[in-house]
Amino acid sequence: MTIIRKYKYFLLAVTLSLAIALGSANTANASILFQDDSFYDVDSSGLLLDFLDQASGDIVIQFGQTLAETLKWSSANSRFELSDDLDLTNNQLTTARMENVSAMPGGGGGLGAAGTGRLVQLTTTDSIAPGCTGPSCTPGTYSWNGAIWVGLTGNTTVSNSTKIVTVGPIGRDYTNIAAAAAYLNTLSGGEMWIDPGTYPVTTIVDLANARIVGTGTGQTIAAISGGGKFLVKDTHFEDITISINAAITAAMGLDVKYVAASASIVDFDHVDAIINGSKVFMDSTAGTAPTAIMIFKNSTESSGTGNLLKSVATANLNPASNITVIDLLSSNPLKIVDWPVKIIGGSNVVTSGTITTVPDRTILVSPAMNIQAAVNSLGANGGVIKLLVGTHDITNEIIVGQNNIEILGEGPGTILRAQTGTWTGGTTSDNCAIQVGAANGSSPRTNDIIRNFNLQVGPNIHGICVNGGADNKITDMIVQSIGAKSNTRTGIVITDGAAQQAQRITVSRNIINNDTSANRWVDGVHFDGDAYLAGQLFGYGNGIRDSIISENMVSEARETCYAFSKVTASAIFSNRARNIGFISTALGMFVNNAQDIMVINNTMEGANAAATGIILYNDVDNTSVIGNAVRGGPANYSSGINNSSANNDNNIITGNQFQGVTTRIIDNGTNTKMEVLHHRSASNPAVNDDITKGYEIGTIWVNTTTDKSFILVDHTAGAAIWQALGGSGNLASSNPPAACTASLAGTTFMDTDSGIIYVCDTSNGRNKWLSSQDNSIWGDETNSCSPGQDPNSQDGCNVDWGDGIGPDGNSSLGFYLPYPITITGYGFSEDNDACSSGSFDLEVWSTGSASNDNDFSFESNIAAGLTGEVHNSNALNVNVNGGQYILWGVDNNCSSAMDDWNLVIYYRYRHP
Repeated sequence: MTIIRKYKYFLLAVTLSLAIALGSANTANASILFQDDSFYDVDSSGLLLDFLDQASGDIVIQFGQTLAETLKWSSANSRFELSDDLDLTNNQLTTARMENVSAMPGGGGGLGAAGTGRLVQLTTTDSIAPGCTGPSCTPGTYSWNGAIWVGLTGNTTVSNSTKIVTVGPIGRDYTNIAAAAAYLNTLSGGEMWIDPGTYPVTTIVDLANARIVGTGTGQTIAAISGGGKFLVKDTHFEDITISINAAITAAMGLDVKYVAASASIVDFDHVDAIINGSKVFMDSTAGTAPTAIMIFKNSTESSGTGNLLKSVATANLNPASNITVIDLLSSNPLKIVDWPVKIIGGSNVVTSGTITTVPDRTILVSPAMNIQAAVNSLGANGGVIKLLVGTHDITNEIIVGQNNIEILGEGPGTILRAQTGTWTGGTTSDNCAIQVGAANGSSPRTNDIIRNFNLQVGPNIHGICVNGGADNKITDMIVQSIGAKSNTRTGIVITDGAAQQAQRITVSRNIINNDTSANRWVDGVHFDGDAYLAGQLFGYGNGIRDSIISENMVSEARETCYAFSKVTASAIFSNRARNIGFISTALGMFVNNAQDIMVINNTMEGANAAATGIILYNDVDNTSVIGNAVRGGPANYSSGINNSSANNDNNIITGNQFQGVTTRIIDNGTNTKMEVLHHRSASNPAVNDDITKGYEIGTIWVNTTTDKSFILVDHTAGAAIWQALGGSGNLASSNPPAACTASLAGTTFMDTDSGIIYVCDTSNGRNKWLSSQDNSIWGDETNSCSPGQDPNSQDGCNVDWGDGIGPDGNSSLGFYLPYPITITGYGFSEDNDACSSGSFDLEVWSTGSASNDNDFSFESNIAAGLTGEVHNSNALNVNVNGGQYILWGVDNNCSSAMDDWNLVIYYRYRHP
């Protein structure tokens, strides 16, 4: 050290003093002490410490013994260091550089609170220091905030204008949600964009005023565990899965913050909640329960046993909180316990609270949801209840009390189950698992639909009941009994209303079955428009019309598979009853008090005891039973089709198939049009081809060897009568097949004795077998028929036929009839001899003998009480015996004579 003074002795003294001081210090540090010295007379241009470069360590200038503040040259750090703050008093620090570091000071431990505010210029990448672990800190200017390094310039952490941070394992602002949230908190919120991956949340993370965006559910996962949870207020989550561990410290994964007089909006868009254990997704620990406005759009609760919320009574959310669900992401429901909810679009929630739906009015229902509450919530405008795949247990009837309701499943995988042990509803004949309209028929419904799921019924009740109404449908259902049934408990019951007719009901493509033999339905399907059989039919007497029952299958019903009573103008087609007849009185199909019904292409098969395939019971009119099949086995049906009552009128039974049936058709009806059966064989029929083999009267047997045909006219067991048909196709016999009645009208047969072809003529009340050809006999008379004379007393009163040939005055010549005839018409004309008083008759006289052509006696009147000149008719039914001679003419009871008259008679041969 050198001090320049004027006096060399003074310089020497100072030099010696410094030498002594340095020598006595015996350290690496050089010190100098100026105490009570005055340098006013020292001529100096500067002060140079350690001029001789003898200091091997720090060089310190200390200010004050007690103050002890220093300015030190740090030999270790190669820099000047101040022991206290530096105040430039508004002067500039010019030509200065920030501390350049290749690694953040403090390393992974940071600087703690004491280092808050330190600034550095990072020249390389640091991935160790707090704030630099996800992502790494890239070269730039950073400040230590007491917890982490926060970038100021030159890095990619944040733009103060966009307030957006990114989170990801590589190349993003942060590697964890907590760090990113801490930064956003300094900005009063912002957006956090998160890469795919699972991000543990083990501490409390404040996401107020933040928008959290992932890359999709199942891809970006926020896994809350340990002491972790999200504080939320006005927070939006999008495209992310939030998983809540069952062992978290908090009771909820999302804790809603309370801000005075302010509701908190928590919005979820394409968010999947996984709630494990007994935890809930969202609640609040605030001292005052906040009002939360929760919106779930395209979101779901895919797994876990927890609920979205606690119940209204136990939650620390204001009961006025609002929940809206919009178009769920999947069929998995949101379990909202008992909170009211507004549903927009097709959504699925589990809640016992009120559900309000808007525009498309569809509620997706998952197992455990209150189905009745969902139905009721649709209100007067109706809507759709969609039962999702799974088992939906019910303990009471589902009552559809509105119009335009559809309860829809997703096929057999959707099971609606009523179990005997848990059923709390009634078990009378009025009770059903699903009931449309009031049980007493007082409030019929319109346009309600039940379709496409599996209804399992354990209690002793009906399956589905539609109590009147119009345009209701049951389609594509499985209605299965899983418990013992008695007292005519039936799979599907349709009735009329208590005060009006039911109409346009459709029951199609349903399966009615049972799980075990002990649990068979008593009956399968009922359409009951009356209660004709008390306790077995359930209608009210107003009837059902214009309905369709098609393509259903009833399996193993104990008594009756299909029952229809007081049903009109309806179609029953392509239905099947399988494996039926467990009692001798079992019925495949029962039709009663019905009109204008088409029973077409139905199949009754598999009798287990004597049973009836199809019965037209009573008062069945104008009904067609066509193309049905009745197949027995292992036991025969006792009868295939039984038209059981004379009160059944004008029905058609034709084209039906029978196998394993003892009596194919029983017809006790009136004016039944029966089917024509055909049988082919290489031999002729025999007397034992009778009713016991199922042959009905009218069956035609064709011998394929001889090409001969036979018709069955009597099917008495062991005494069947088969009559051969002629080559023309007419019956060939000496006698007609039966008395001519309406059922045989138009039937023909050839009399093998006479060769005459007869036809059954039922016109004009004839009901006779008459020849198919009309004949006529004609005669006239030019002589006078005097008053009081008849054909037997005066030749002027009977006809001549051909140039005066005819009876003489003694009436001794007649016209021979070989066979009996029926006069069917006549024509009479006279010339200007009006009967001014009295009247005249036209008569036939006969001999009664084939060997005598005279001695005539009166046979029958053709017409009587006539006056005037012209008379005729084509509607006569006058019988005249054959094998005798006849003549015909006028019985004149007029006051004047008659001359110039003629009489033609039209007749047909009559089989006696």
